[in-house]
Amino acid sequence: MNMTKNSLRSPKRSTVSVEALEERALMSYGGAGSSPPPSPPPGAPMIHAPFRFGAFTEKVGPGFVAKTPEFYSHYTGPRFPYLDPTGLRAIVINQGQSLYLQGNVAGPIIPSINQGGVLPTYVFGINRGGATYPGPFPGKGNITFDAIVVISATPNGFVGSVTDTNDGMKTVLPPGTFQIRGNSVSAIVPLSALPSTGVAPTDYQVNFWPRSVPPPSPASVIGGFAPQNSDAPVGAIFGGPPVTPIGRIMNYRPPFLTENIGAGFAQKAPNFYQLYNGPRVPYLNAVGVNATITTFGQVLVLKGTMQGPIPTHPMNASQSAFYVFGINRGSATYPGPFPDRGNILFDAVVFVSDQPSGLTANVVNLTTGAETALPGQYASVRGNTVQVVVPTSLLPSTGALLSQYSVNLWPRNILNLHANNVISSFVPEYSDVTVATRYFRF
Repeated sequence: MNMTKNSLRSPKRSTVSVEALEERALMSYGGAGSSPPPSPPPGAPMIHAPFRFGAFTEKVGPGFVAKTPEFYSHYTGPRFPYLDPTGLRAIVINQGQSLYLQGNVAGPIIPSINQGGVLPTYVFGINRGGATYPGPFPGKGNITFDAIVVISATPNGFVGSVTDTNDGMKTVLPPGTFQIRGNSVSAIVPLSALPSTGVAPTDYQVNFWPRSVPPPSPASVIGGFAPQNSDAPVGAIFGGPPVTPIGRIMNYRPPFLTENIGAGFAQKAPNFYQLYNGPRVPYLNAVGVNATITTFGQVLVLKGTMQGPIPTHPMNASQSAFYVFGINRGSATYPGPFPDRGNILFDAVVFVSDQPSGLTANVVNLTTGAETALPGQYASVRGNTVQVVVPTSLLPSTGALLSQYSVNLWPRNILNLHANNVISSFVPEYSDVTVATRYFRF
C-alpha cells in the first residue's frame, strides 16, 4: 500500500522545551542535517523499558485544569508570571443557577502601569454549544467559544463583564461577583447571562487566557491558555444551600481525569472520535500512549493502550485493527488534516496492522514517500497494549532534535487514508505528546 504526503496532509512543528542535559546528550542525534543514528542489530529483542513518567504538563477533568507554565508561542508581550496561566476551575453551582470560574497564573497578580505599562486582562472563553471550529487563535483551532467573561485591570481597579460574541450583547458584572486573590482571578456568573446556544449548562466548555492588552486585540498579546490546546468540560456541584460555600468549591475534585499528559506519555478517559462510524469495540478505543527514545538515540519505542484486550488473531477482516502513530519530526504544519483536531501534527507515520493474516508494522516518511516494512519481531500485542520498536534511522529529523519529536496515536478499523470516519479515537485527544528519553543498552 502506498502512503504519500498528499494522502495525509502533513502538518507544523511544535515548540518544546527540554532539559539542558538531555539536549546536550542528544545533540549528535537527529539535529537538522546530522547523520542518522545506526539501527538496532538484526533480530534485536523487543524492549519493555521500565520508563518512569516525568512531570505532567497538563491534567484535565470536568471543571478542572492544571498545567505547567508555558507562554503562547505567538505571544510578544512582557513575560510576567501573572500573564502565564497554570490552571482553571469551571463549575456549575447554586443548584444550576450560576457558573463559578477561576483562573490561576504562575505568580501573584500585580496590576501596575509601573511594570511595563501592563494592566492585565483575564478572559474565560465559554462554548455554550454554538461555537464553530476552528477557533480564532493561530495554532489553537480547538479553542472555541461563543461567549467571554472578562476581568480587566484599570487604573481605578478591576472591572468585570460578560459578552455574547454572537450578538455583541454585554452585561456588566457588579462588584462582589468577582475577585483577585494572590495568583488567581475568580467570578460567579449567573447562567441567565450565559443562555445556551445548543447544549445544557452542564455540557458547557471553557478555556482561560490572560492578556497583556484588553480585547479586541491580536493574539500576540495573549500570554497562554489553560487548557493548552482545547476547551475543558465544566464540572457541577448540586444540592446544598442556594449559594455554594467557597470552601466546597475549592475542595471540588473532578469525578475523573479526562486527560493526563507528560513527557513521553498521555492517558485519557475512553472517548470515541465524533466522526467515527465503525464498530465501537474496546480494542479501538485508545486510552494511553507512550513514546520513548532509547538505546542512546537509536530506537523509538511506541506503545498504545486500548480500553480492552486487542485480538491477537482476528477471526475475520471485520475484526482487524490498525494502530497509527503520527510523528512530527519538525516540519509538520498547522492545521493537521483531521477535522476538529488541528493540533495533531505529523510528517511521518508508523502503523501496526492486526489482521487475520498476522501482525505487521510499517514506517512511512511523508516528506519523501518512502515506506519501510519492519521485521516481524519489532511489533507485538500483549493484552490491551500494542508496541512497536522503530529504528530512528527511519525517522530522520526534518528540523527538530530527537528529544523534540512529538507523537499522537489513532486506531482505525479500516486502513483507508482518505476517510476520517474510520478513525476511532485519538490520544492525546487534541494534540501531540513530546517523546521522553531513556538511555540503556540492549
